[in-house]
Amino acid sequence: MEISLDFGGSFVDVVIFKEKEIVKTVSFSNSAETNIYKKLENIFSNQYEKIYYVGSPKYFSFLKKHAPVTRIEEIKAIGAGALFLYPTKKPVLIASLGTGTCFVSFKGNCFQHVGGTAIGGGTLLGLSNLLFQETNINKIEDLALKGSSKNIHLSIQEIVGTNLAKLDANLAASYFAKAINKKNNYKLEDLAQGVFSLCGGVIASTLKLAAESERIKTVLLGGRLAQSSLMVEIIKNFTDIFKIKVEVLNSCEYMTAIGAFSYGEKRN
Repeated sequence: MEISLDFGGSFVDVVIFKEKEIVKTVSFSNSAETNIYKKLENIFSNQYEKIYYVGSPKYFSFLKKHAPVTRIEEIKAIGAGALFLYPTKKPVLIASLGTGTCFVSFKGNCFQHVGGTAIGGGTLLGLSNLLFQETNINKIEDLALKGSSKNIHLSIQEIVGTNLAKLDANLAASYFAKAINKKNNYKLEDLAQGVFSLCGGVIASTLKLAAESERIKTVLLGGRLAQSSLMVEIIKNFTDIFKIKVEVLNSCEYMTAIGAFSYGEKRN
């Protein structure tokens, strides 16, 4: 068996392969409270022929005690993981929605970093914790589905009065601008919806610019935040305006860990 790990900003994702097939996946928090090395010792109670990983060089010395190790560049792992899950030879833009957001293009059999944004799952959880003391994304999403961002954000309609170019008048022109007025009546659910729509809107608009700069019309969403149906809906509502096709990858949360194995195997 072979093992592949992604030491992300919020989670450690582990994928175990046997004869190039995924046989097991494991995830655990990468917070200060987690004893990562204890978790890893349990995982490495089994023997592996090869280890591939994405993340800090500080993990190399620990991993090499267990099997030959190959550290893979994150951009290559993101790209290879997306193509493992969605095989194609056509140009695609890969969006890794993790703690932050990273965009990688695949064209001419090459992967290239084409930008991203520091807005991501870490932002969503951090703002939610500050605003209403919640860090469970499922609970935040449940709250958001009951709220309205119209009570939080200032819309294009409220500023311009009509649609703006291709943008619908109901889209936000300024996130959280209505919170300036303390008399505005908004609920906990509205705050949750506001955080979701802020993060999704920034990701979507940045994604649109990246796709247009690369002249690509198909985007593959990976990363743990792509598991959120509300986040995907917010992104698609924006990208549909510009005729950008968005596909959510199966096992999206393990995309980068899968890619470390896939890219490393091809190199060896």
